[in-house]
Amino acid sequence: MTTTSHVHVAWAVELEMALAALIEAHEQLLDVVGKHRQAISQADPAALQQSLAAQQDLLRRIAEAEAARQALVRRIIAADRELAAADRAGSPTPRVTQLAERLRGGARDRLLELGSRLRTLIERLQSEQRSVRVAAESLATHMQGLARQIGRAFSPAGTYGPRSAHTGAPALTLDLRS
Repeated sequence: MTTTSHVHVAWAVELEMALAALIEAHEQLLDVVGKHRQAISQADPAALQQSLAAQQDLLRRIAEAEAARQALVRRIIAADRELAAADRAGSPTPRVTQLAERLRGGARDRLLELGSRLRTLIERLQSEQRSVRVAAESLATHMQGLARQIGRAFSPAGTYGPRSAHTGAPALTLDLRS
């Protein structure tokens, strides 16, 4: 592996900027997902709508930033003989840590730190999103239970509820022979 000084590697600054943009967007998304969970716990449809719209915008920004980062990595690979040879041999795309290892000093340390921060943020975001999913499923189950109770209360014969599910109530029969 070749190590290079920061002076000769213009891509290091570009990669730092790309990672910083991803970190900023993920931090904002983490905040919005927290607001989403709060909206679910308060069963606030307006806040849910705002949260979903903000998440959609941030996910678009993250996708754009990630596409820019991937394009930069492709340029880095193309400009480096060792990386290009490994790419032609079918090696996986190098990770940030592998690219940082090619540098010395401050540039290396900054990239390693940014990569670590981004990974940590993504893990926290995934955990928070799992929590939101559980809260949403819980709210949906609660709402379904309410709908079943209302359906039973207002069912004329008391025999079927929502979705034609049998409620177990006795059926009303009519003697049509007389």
